[in-house]
Amino acid sequence: MKQKRTYAVATTPVADDIRQRASDLGLIEELLRLAHHDPAWRAGVERALTKDRLLGKSLPGGSKVADVWRRSLLRRQFVQKLEDDPVAFDAFAMAYPRVAELAEAGDEHAPDLLQEFPVMERVLAAYTLFVGNTALYDAALTDACDELERQAEHCAEDPHDDSAADTVPTGEFEAQSRALKESQTALLAAQKELKGVKAELRKSKADVSRRDRKAGELREELKAVVAERDELTAQARAAHTACEDVKRENRRLTALVDSSKTGLRTTETKRADETERMGRTITDLRERLADTQRIRSVLEERVTALEEELQDERARRESFGVTLRSFGIDNVGASARGLQSALDTLERFQKGLIAYSAEQAEQENERIRKHEEAEQRRQAAETALRLQDDMDRAWELRERSRLEECERALFQDRQVDYMLIDGHNLVHRVFRPEDEARTRPWLERMVELMAEGLEQRGWDTKIELVFDTKSSSNSRPAGHGVTVHFHNNVTEGGADARILQLLEEGSPDARYMVVSTDRRHVWSAADQLAASDGIQIDLVQVELLAQYLQTLDDLIEG
Repeated sequence: MKQKRTYAVATTPVADDIRQRASDLGLIEELLRLAHHDPAWRAGVERALTKDRLLGKSLPGGSKVADVWRRSLLRRQFVQKLEDDPVAFDAFAMAYPRVAELAEAGDEHAPDLLQEFPVMERVLAAYTLFVGNTALYDAALTDACDELERQAEHCAEDPHDDSAADTVPTGEFEAQSRALKESQTALLAAQKELKGVKAELRKSKADVSRRDRKAGELREELKAVVAERDELTAQARAAHTACEDVKRENRRLTALVDSSKTGLRTTETKRADETERMGRTITDLRERLADTQRIRSVLEERVTALEEELQDERARRESFGVTLRSFGIDNVGASARGLQSALDTLERFQKGLIAYSAEQAEQENERIRKHEEAEQRRQAAETALRLQDDMDRAWELRERSRLEECERALFQDRQVDYMLIDGHNLVHRVFRPEDEARTRPWLERMVELMAEGLEQRGWDTKIELVFDTKSSSNSRPAGHGVTVHFHNNVTEGGADARILQLLEEGSPDARYMVVSTDRRHVWSAADQLAASDGIQIDLVQVELLAQYLQTLDDLIEG
């Protein structure tokens, strides 16, 4: 690649003064007039004025190149551009065939070589071939200015003044002049042919040397590309394996989370049912206990009444026995047996009452035990909920950490002004090409979420997401600084051509990130733009962006 020239001579006070003199005397106008009458030079200037060249940028939109040769506003603007801009003046000089030929040869030039150029064209040769040599450039400008002054003085002379011509013998003088001019013409032709042969020989030598160097550089570059390709293939395989492991782990954790949630819901349902059932049982037991206590109180009252009646009966019997014995009557066995039977019945009733109280106590203990079991289940469910919350927080922290790592790897903590993404490469290299119609909306949504995250960081990043299409090309905004482009693949070159167009139309002061896999066209063209125009371009593989977007999607779904 040709090295850019430095224009130190164009900024010195001497050069500026001489350039001002040249401008005042119409040097640029004279050079344009000479270029107009030289077919080869004129063709070179018209090529430099085309749209994709440096001088073409000075033409307003819709202007015709042929208008530069006419006396028009465009010509004045072009002359002013050449007078003010040393870079434009260099491009104009390179349009001169001999200057371009010697500059392309790349050999060292002797200062005497300037004497082989005509006086006016000598300025262009000094400016281009001897960059930095102020003395040669000043001398060439001085000679050109003197030549312009001589031409001006010659034009100012009276063409009808024949006094000088009368003193010269015209016949002999004209013959000698013609002979001298023929000799000079022949000498100049021979010198020009010799110089052309020498220049061609130097050009051939330089071309052979350049081709040898280029072949060596291409071999080294091929080795580096092959090594880089092998390394990237190994990294891609390792990343794919790690991604599959992460996906399997994510599926396992998702199943575990779903199972935990299902188990938790089942436990909560069972706990609610058990609590409700235990509440009904406790209410029933309390009602039964109240009824039992009322029955017990009634029975105790009846037992007390029976005991009092029995005591009265015993007292009456004793009194009656005393009375009978006082009368000599002792056969009262049958009555005694009836009294014993009543006492036995009362004793059995007391035992039944004690057994019923024991049964009620056992039921109360069973109720307490079931209540304690329900409380234990509730505590276990609360523990499971806390464990699930801890797992969810740990998973979210881990996913956010992964997302931050992917973001650092993608952007390297450098703010990007424009991010150009080849969506076609992204879908076909990472995701599901057979389901591209449904993958594109997901990809647009993920890119919008990424742009929203960059906005929250305070970055003003414009994202251009480009897809191939078989239909007509179109563009539409998608929010948060994201624009989606569909570029026809057959007639306009598809996504690759659109990305290169955006780079060429972009600002040289901005930082660009290009996400693509096309090394042959997109990467190489981006490298050339970065080298020639000084644009800051970061080239990123689509796999790195895909890993960031997939991690972002996992975090959102979780």
